[in-house]
Amino acid sequence: MNTSKLFTIKSDLNKKDYRYFLYISTFFKDKFAIFKMILLLFSISMFCIYSEGSFSLKSFFIIFILLSFIFVSLILIRIESRINKRIKTDATGIFNTQETLDFYNDFIVVNNSVFEGEIKIKYNQIYKIFESDHYFITYFNINQATLINKTNLDTDTINNLRNLYKDNLKDKYINLKI
Repeated sequence: MNTSKLFTIKSDLNKKDYRYFLYISTFFKDKFAIFKMILLLFSISMFCIYSEGSFSLKSFFIIFILLSFIFVSLILIRIESRINKRIKTDATGIFNTQETLDFYNDFIVVNNSVFEGEIKIKYNQIYKIFESDHYFITYFNINQATLINKTNLDTDTINNLRNLYKDNLKDKYINLKI
């Protein structure tokens, strides 16, 4: 195991970043989530149309669009309520605190200014990595993640981190292109 540090990234989490993170995790953590939602809406629309005894394409699309609007609205309300709940109940002061990530060839060491101690995690133990236009989201497990804001990084560090993730995580690395 190589223990020479490759680079260090300091990242902070603010409320805007957390909002972005929750939307990403809701819609993209499961790569079939959007497909499942559309399939569910399609099935419910078909059930509603066939329950009337006849099929009308126009009625189907009206019901599908109406249900889609209601479904998306409910998801957005749920996400926004989770965000507001987290902000109101954040007794640890996690927002606007700094997290330091030290990257090595085989593992990452994470230190947070709020919590004592550090987390050392090997790349093969990481659940998933998402990269968007503005962030790297590193899921250590299905429920625990860290967010790295790219606006605080230079181009070389972004490329080094991307290459490190791609080399070590292959199928766990997902570029979202959003």
